[in-house]
Amino acid sequence: MMSAALALIASQVGATGLDATAETRRDRLAMLYADQLLFDTDGEPLVSVRVLEGRRRIRLRAEVPLVLSPGDAAGSRILAPAGSNWTITLDAPHEGKTRSWVVAERFGGSNLDRVATARARWRGMGYEVGVFESGTLLALAGHTLDTRAVTIGISPAPTRRLAQRKAQALAGRASILGRVYDEYLARPGGWVVAEEQSTGMVIRARDLLGITPVQGGVTGTIELYDVKWPRHGKGARRYEGTMYFLVEADRKLTAVNLVAAETLLRGVVPSEIFPNAPREALRAQAVAARGMLLSKVGVRHRGEPYQLCAEPHCQSYTGAASATPATSAAVDATRGQVLVGSGGFTDTVYHSSCGGHTEAWHEMWGGSHDASMPGVNDAPVGGGPVNERAAARYIAHPPRSWCAPSAKRSKVFRWTVERTGAQISERVARRKDIGPIHTIKPLERGRSGRVLAVEYTGRDGRYVAKGATLNRRLLGGLKSGLWVAERHGGAPESEPERWVFHGGGFGHGVGMCQHGAMGLAEAGRSYREILRHYYPNTELETVW
Repeated sequence: MMSAALALIASQVGATGLDATAETRRDRLAMLYADQLLFDTDGEPLVSVRVLEGRRRIRLRAEVPLVLSPGDAAGSRILAPAGSNWTITLDAPHEGKTRSWVVAERFGGSNLDRVATARARWRGMGYEVGVFESGTLLALAGHTLDTRAVTIGISPAPTRRLAQRKAQALAGRASILGRVYDEYLARPGGWVVAEEQSTGMVIRARDLLGITPVQGGVTGTIELYDVKWPRHGKGARRYEGTMYFLVEADRKLTAVNLVAAETLLRGVVPSEIFPNAPREALRAQAVAARGMLLSKVGVRHRGEPYQLCAEPHCQSYTGAASATPATSAAVDATRGQVLVGSGGFTDTVYHSSCGGHTEAWHEMWGGSHDASMPGVNDAPVGGGPVNERAAARYIAHPPRSWCAPSAKRSKVFRWTVERTGAQISERVARRKDIGPIHTIKPLERGRSGRVLAVEYTGRDGRYVAKGATLNRRLLGGLKSGLWVAERHGGAPESEPERWVFHGGGFGHGVGMCQHGAMGLAEAGRSYREILRHYYPNTELETVW
């Protein structure tokens, strides 16, 4: 029977290399909360990705043997034979203890003198001050990636709500960022309970349970099944590497996959681009995804027990089953390759369709000018629109850009959507109630023509919204920031019956245009040429 095959095994499991990280770190829980990258024996980064959260129960099975590692310290392991089937639940979970700080300043973590100066300044004004470091300093093949940041917190409060109230009050008296930073005084925890379905055997682990598939050196997978996945319906997904189950602040289960970077990318690339795209476009996507992966570690999900999430917020990752021969070949052919610019590793962001011209990094997200993403013309001639009349003409009569053929097939190169006048007024009122909206006036456009600031005029006043993403949300979720608005019906100074938006492209528009990459590949361009087109002033380097 299976119960006879379940056995305690010593920590030599780590010698196989399949769970070496857990064997060399006594506090695996601290490892998951850390911002630092770990590396396997071949120098390849290991990345922790949250694949599920907010669950009361998670079910898993495997066709290969499993090693279960209870607790957060090295010690005995439990070996389960192939075919075991487990249900993971929680017992007596607790949410941990936090206090929340008003964020006064946040800046790069390389300037230690600035830290001391900031602490002294805020203390001199009578505030209690907390200094919180995050991010990582990564050196690979002679190049550096510095995502370190320092957050200066002031005036702590026992709850987040009280800190938000303090931030609002302080904003009128001092120049502060006004956001809130949560400091864990005690992490969430509880008992993670694993029950094997055929035998009824129960394993209890305090705070953390790790499960690793093993098969004599051959890669195995764990299947999470009977899951309602965010945005993807119900079903099963398979994952390589180690799966950790732990408690988060909502006192529910979170599943975190610790996996080698290249294995992760084999699941990311087919989730981010059409797997049947031309070979060179797939290779360009693999390089872009690898650079974005490195750049987000230590930046996203600060203070959480993982470095990345499996959603578009970081990069879509649906596990091993989504990999295809073509996408895996693209990852393997570009193994360890990233783009490097004058400032080090390039955060190679990408989007679906630029609509004819990509946007400059600094125009979309602020900060200094980035020479690797200045906003490039995706058409052989011409450029992006610079005023309202030119924008309307550009959208109505688009250029012959590289992204046009496939983006037209996907209906994202040019598009038209309608919203009722009441819908727009209601959405704007969530930010500022100025009555029924009768005028939508773009105030600023970026190099690509994307709208960066909008003035909304209503019966009771005006409201200026800055940021392409914010305005896309206010207007009902437009596909991109490249749009012009038409009002239909109603008197000039009253809410119209409807708004019609004509636009182009899909996504934020910065970095590589995926449809454009496919167009360039179909025209015979190599992935190196595609990357050089969208990320000028960069060089391709192999860093592992």
